[in-house]
Amino acid sequence: MGQCYSCGTQLTLREEESNCDTCGVVLKYNCWSCSHTMYVKDKKTKQTLNLCSVCGFYYCPHCDICDKHCEKNEWINFFTPILHDIKKSHVTVSDVMKMIILYIEDIKFSVEKRVCHKGVPISYATQRIKEILVRMQGFKTKDNFDKAAFQRRYDKIKNMQIGDTTTVGELKEAGSLGFETRDVVNLAICRGLLKKIGYTSKDGKRKHYFERVNEKVCVHFCESDLIINQCVKCKKNQPLTYTHCPNCTYTNNTKNHSRGNSYECKKKTNNKHTCQMGRSSFSKVKK
Repeated sequence: MGQCYSCGTQLTLREEESNCDTCGVVLKYNCWSCSHTMYVKDKKTKQTLNLCSVCGFYYCPHCDICDKHCEKNEWINFFTPILHDIKKSHVTVSDVMKMIILYIEDIKFSVEKRVCHKGVPISYATQRIKEILVRMQGFKTKDNFDKAAFQRRYDKIKNMQIGDTTTVGELKEAGSLGFETRDVVNLAICRGLLKKIGYTSKDGKRKHYFERVNEKVCVHFCESDLIINQCVKCKKNQPLTYTHCPNCTYTNNTKNHSRGNSYECKKKTNNKHTCQMGRSSFSKVKK
């Protein structure tokens, strides 16, 4: 995930994507370490940059460094003195392995997550809410019944009285999946219909419920142009009613197309985020 240098849109590129769906430019970034300008897809080799699976930033092809605040740096700082102690014979290899395993367990099972100031997790703010919105428009749904189900869950929240409280368990329909309800709940938070309220239960666990409110839509929330119609050749957006690109034609005969035929347009979800707040503005909390 990142920001388009041309139009400022917050977005996440999917596999094999290199362009901003909003303005069409090939994304580029300046490396914080060596100031080298790197394009997500090299113009000459057509190779895409490698992505760090820990921080989500691209490795600079010039100095091979990802994000300045990548968690891997914390791992290095933790393990370096331990490895130095091995050389000094202060600890055994077995002791070091125990330390490494405990540290990995802490990383894996005590994972932090990022949430916005309203309590919406970053995964929902950037992607999951977008998926629920396009389904409510009938895109990527099996049938009209599937579309109506998402709208029904949202209307249930909308029809609550101001000041009423609820939980995901109370909103969940029989036979439905819990994550589908959470999708709609987080959408309602962004639209100002619900407020997330946390509390500590008697057993000491951190829990939360939701209060029906009547607030303004979050200033960072953006739900325009979620579905786009893109030419498979030039990658430019066309009106949703177009089936073929008016500008691109085949120059040679192929197995499925004749010379002069127009290239097809394909509908897809925009790679921009429904939340246009930058990643660094999301706070880290323990799950």
